[in-house]
Amino acid sequence: MLEILREWFDSVKQARTFPIVVVYILLITILGNRIFTLQIINGEQIAQESQRKREKQRYTKSARGIIYDCNGVKLATNELVYSVTLENTGELKTNEEMNAMIYKLVKILERNQCSLNVEFQISMNKKGNLEFTDDESAINSFKRDVYCVQTVDDLSEEQLAATAQEVFDFL
Repeated sequence: MLEILREWFDSVKQARTFPIVVVYILLITILGNRIFTLQIINGEQIAQESQRKREKQRYTKSARGIIYDCNGVKLATNELVYSVTLENTGELKTNEEMNAMIYKLVKILERNQCSLNVEFQISMNKKGNLEFTDDESAINSFKRDVYCVQTVDDLSEEQLAATAQEVFDFL
């Protein structure tokens, strides 16, 4: 039995494909080792790091209390408010993905009877033409979000020069 295995191994060793088979076995072993290290050994750490990169904490000032004038009349009161702000984190790559996420968010807000206040940097002037309503920096940030790029520097010259009408048509 041992002699038969030895003869078979000698014949395989002399085959022209033997070096290729050895290289493939080596590559598969290295790949398997790397996958095991990433998923089993470092999996929890990588998952926590990924979660940390996705979540952002924002600190807000606490309530200031009720403000009265010298006659005891309330000038300002506290009102508990929650707000949702959308930021482009780069996870949604296309307008379709962004629109689907926004649609789901609006449905959640409506289901909970929340009001929706949308700031849109395009308005229609008295002549019926569309125009931007903010300063250049805010407009460029708006265009960054519209064109689904990570930074304003990633916008093409054509996108940076786009008029309010062109941006609206793109949406």
